[in-house]
Amino acid sequence: MIGCNQSTKKNGAFIEEVHLQHVPDTITLSADYAILMDMNTGDILYGKNMDARTSTASLTKMMTCILAIEKGDMTEKVTLTDTCLKHSFYFEKDKTWTLRQALQEMMMISDNGTAYTVANHLSSPDTSFIDLMNLKARELGLKDTHFMNPVGFYDSAHYSTARDMAKLACYCMKDSLFRTIVATKYDSMKLGKKTPFIDTCKNTNDLLHDYDGCIGIKTGHIEKAGFCIAVAATRGNRSLIAIVMNAPDRETRNADARRLLDEGFKLQTLKPGEILPDAKGVVTPIDTVDSSTKPAPSKEKKEKKEKEKEKPKATTEIDNSEDSDITDSAEKSVQSKDSKRSRHHRHHHHHHHRHRR
Repeated sequence: MIGCNQSTKKNGAFIEEVHLQHVPDTITLSADYAILMDMNTGDILYGKNMDARTSTASLTKMMTCILAIEKGDMTEKVTLTDTCLKHSFYFEKDKTWTLRQALQEMMMISDNGTAYTVANHLSSPDTSFIDLMNLKARELGLKDTHFMNPVGFYDSAHYSTARDMAKLACYCMKDSLFRTIVATKYDSMKLGKKTPFIDTCKNTNDLLHDYDGCIGIKTGHIEKAGFCIAVAATRGNRSLIAIVMNAPDRETRNADARRLLDEGFKLQTLKPGEILPDAKGVVTPIDTVDSSTKPAPSKEKKEKKEKEKEKPKATTEIDNSEDSDITDSAEKSVQSKDSKRSRHHRHHHHHHHRHRR
């Protein structure tokens, strides 16, 4: 488990970490997947289907942002080209700004064209941005995470879990620039042709505006992921991260996140020498199918399958050339070799779905 802080050392002696009690697993949340994590220790304080794989929507952009910060030059100029324009809801063709400004708008208003622009800017002939995302996921121990695009569009091979998203959020919040970006409530960047009357960008994270102590992080929504949020809040010396995924609407998503944080800030510290209970004890017993596992086939199905193997098979050569016709070059330019092999799994209508917050 990744904690933002591990045991600390003072005057040559290690100081015992302070752990918290758990949030009761009897609380009711509407979202299908959720987790509450102590940002300082990495302790899991509450979990609901936290290891079940699901679509991530724009929570994906946490990875896009931290990679750009670690590998990019914030003063370099980036331009929204024709190939990225079709994904942009706010900005016009040839919009140019610094990488730093692009990251600000990507995280505040979740513009998808900006995310593709950032990814294209940091891709190279040798390593695509998607490859970098998956390499970083492995480096952070996100064992149930795989990315296919820098935005969070639906793809059967683009998934994560509430636990992995919390680990990623915890890692990202160690970076001072990332924290500054996700804590920004308003920005003076003038939006483009579709919203000419707007002079100021407002962060889509409602909790940033009305929840005491909120310091980030990111909202998201696509049809197959529902409404999602990664939120961080600090009160006193306690910092928490809540992940809520696949909530039915924006208001419910926000209410679930507030409930988790409220419960977390009520927790008392464990007494000295007291052992933190096993994490399994805080997982709400909800039956949800984990896409990473399938039930074992019955004896009858196994016998039927063996008989089918003995029959001669007819072979048909499948022409996948139409796949390239419906995939725009913005997406192809950041695509990994792995993602190309999985192209036939892609949901062909995702370009028509804008992330709503």
